[in-house]
Amino acid sequence: MELETAPLVHSPLAGGPHRVSRAFVRVHSGRTRWLVEADLGGDLLDVESPSGLPLEDWLASGAAEVVKSGPHRAVYRLSLPAGEFYLKHYRIPGPRAALQNVIRPCKAMLEWTAIRRVAECGIPTTRPVAVGRTFAGWRIGDNYLVTRSIAGAEPLQDFVLHALPVLAAARQARLRQEIATGLGRLAGRLHRGRLVHDDFHAGNVLVRLDDDDRVRLWLIDLHAVSRRWWPAPREQRANLASLGHFFTALAGRTDRLRFYRAYWLEREGTTWGRLAAGEDDSPTPRPARPFRAGPLRARFARAAREVETFCRRASDQAFHRDDRKWRRRNRRVRILNAPGRHARGLAELGEDVLRKVCDRPDDVFRAACVRHWIRRDPAGRVAMVTLEGGRASGTCRAAWWPARREAPRSLPGSVPLTRLIRPVRWLSSPRTSTARRAWETGHALLRRRIPVAKPLLFVETLDGEGAGSLLLVEVPRDAVPLDTVLRRHAAVGERHGDSLLRAIQGNLADLVRGLHAAGFEHGGLAASQILIAADRQPV
Repeated sequence: MELETAPLVHSPLAGGPHRVSRAFVRVHSGRTRWLVEADLGGDLLDVESPSGLPLEDWLASGAAEVVKSGPHRAVYRLSLPAGEFYLKHYRIPGPRAALQNVIRPCKAMLEWTAIRRVAECGIPTTRPVAVGRTFAGWRIGDNYLVTRSIAGAEPLQDFVLHALPVLAAARQARLRQEIATGLGRLAGRLHRGRLVHDDFHAGNVLVRLDDDDRVRLWLIDLHAVSRRWWPAPREQRANLASLGHFFTALAGRTDRLRFYRAYWLEREGTTWGRLAAGEDDSPTPRPARPFRAGPLRARFARAAREVETFCRRASDQAFHRDDRKWRRRNRRVRILNAPGRHARGLAELGEDVLRKVCDRPDDVFRAACVRHWIRRDPAGRVAMVTLEGGRASGTCRAAWWPARREAPRSLPGSVPLTRLIRPVRWLSSPRTSTARRAWETGHALLRRRIPVAKPLLFVETLDGEGAGSLLLVEVPRDAVPLDTVLRRHAAVGERHGDSLLRAIQGNLADLVRGLHAAGFEHGGLAASQILIAADRQPV
């Protein structure tokens, strides 16, 4: 991607010198000052609007669509006659953000500058077409950045999770190799250009398949990019760790090695590295030195081991940090406290469903809701039930565990220990219920990309005759227990039965290997607790 640049223009209120393209013109709309491409000024701006943007008219006509909105930033997708654009509106939610815009450039201008620096390093990125700042005296308030949309591109994390798994095996392997190499070259160019992206993850990388089925990558959302005199090794490893956290359970050892080899070659910028990347422009191409050279190979192996160890440790810390956050209230979880009961469920279910189950947990096991019983004994009840209400309608698995009542341990003639420590509340914390432990463990495994039945909600009954805990989990459609599958195919033919068994064994081995690699173990794993989906994947 090529960007036109012109001599530096110094503006103290704008935060210092910035490169301004000759194709850009300055437009004032009230207290908002804009730099906009001359060809797009009439399509993007309305000088009669206080901010210079007819955003209300765009929203009313459907030309603007809200992508995300929060107290600090709102992102809109614009469909205008001049093309597709993205508008970022950086807000000032409090005095801290206002003070930041005094001591450093506003976020829109930071990203504007970062886009230019990233493009100068040869990294494909978005094309900025307009930047605006609203001035309140000498302070900068709301600021805006408009960039062109990249046609046919999607976030890398969506492509890896949804589009890539449905492709043919050979094509999937080739694209996975190209993605690993392309990401390595992108990260290497970033660090070679003395830049650090503090928000470097798979969601900020766009991917598109060209007509020849080749992978193209773009780096976006660059407001967190900063320039260093030279990035310290720890900063570079932290960048790689934040990117690799998403690929922890998705990329194998070979893919990680392929990524880091491309990164190392690009960052070092050696002649044989450029040859390996296909960038030799000399009339007589020189053969690249083999990668097996002794000192060079030893240096690369030592650096790769250090990065691998650092990324693994950082990924474990990030997972544990997310586990602690999940135990508290967050935007994806709803918490409901009632007299004698505590309930927690996914926000997508709706608060009405959570309240209904929390008020009357036994209604889940009514005859009209139970499709079939799996277990019903004094140790607990497990059944496939139908949950109705809003987006939660469907079939799920319900499990009820009675509360464990254990007699206090004491010597004959002595005072029970629980009576002594009961006044000290921080020493006698309540025991975690079975449903809560299953809820937290299930979501911890899902965050680590380990296939488990997704927990929907749990209810803890703290007192009363029906004391216990209830857990509802989402069961994949058409999934059956492993022991049932084996019984059904026992009499099918020897050849078909063997092929099915080998497929299930391989997938089951991968599941258990991933479980152990994540630091988890299942003490009572049985065939009845493993569900086989239609694609023979265990859950």
